[in-house]
Amino acid sequence: MIKILPSITTTGVANWQENIDQVASLGINEVALFVSFAQEIERKEIYKKLEKIPDLQIPFCHIRSDMPKSELLYLKQKFNTDLFNIHTLKSHPLEYEYGELKKSILIENHAHPVFSEQEITEFGGICLDLAHLENARLESSEAFEKTVRLIEKFSVRANHLSAISFTPVRIENEEFRFDEHLDHNFREFDYILRYPDNYFGKYIILELENSINFQLKIRDYLTKILSQKLILAMPN
Repeated sequence: MIKILPSITTTGVANWQENIDQVASLGINEVALFVSFAQEIERKEIYKKLEKIPDLQIPFCHIRSDMPKSELLYLKQKFNTDLFNIHTLKSHPLEYEYGELKKSILIENHAHPVFSEQEITEFGGICLDLAHLENARLESSEAFEKTVRLIEKFSVRANHLSAISFTPVRIENEEFRFDEHLDHNFREFDYILRYPDNYFGKYIILELENSINFQLKIRDYLTKILSQKLILAMPN
């Protein structure tokens, strides 16, 4: 059974304060969390605000490479966080040891550098970002073929899902990419239908800067288009 989860993110134009308020007002009891751009002080503010929502569950969290083990244990104990993810160690070396928690931490794919078989084995498996994968395919990048080969060897345990623009989008460093974290058109998610069932894990996490209200509409759309392809868990 696969769950599609809206998320609270700390990137770009996302407003985590407003999105937490929406989670509370809408009575949502499951949400994913991305603390990618939140320093320790800001993370404490995020957690304090999240703690005020009764019975909130955060099954999945994208952590930073500078977060101590104690912070991951807090998330597991307070919000029943099941899985975490990090980027490849080549680009984001870890500052702390995680011991037994390593098997709850997934390695996310990216074009530069591509994650390694050793990392996937050392940690808990693959977090497949489908938008990163599709961007690599559209760019005819060798990262696409390398990632596909690793997917055939290791199980995908969770997914990040962002929009794929119909035309390349300029990002901060003047590079053009197709994947983006702000959606404008639900059809920008139709690309996921090209990928087989083994490319999907336990959770499909919406990695978007859109409001929670908008993400719920995207979740409804995804549930519809995937209904003939995957067995989806009923949304909460």
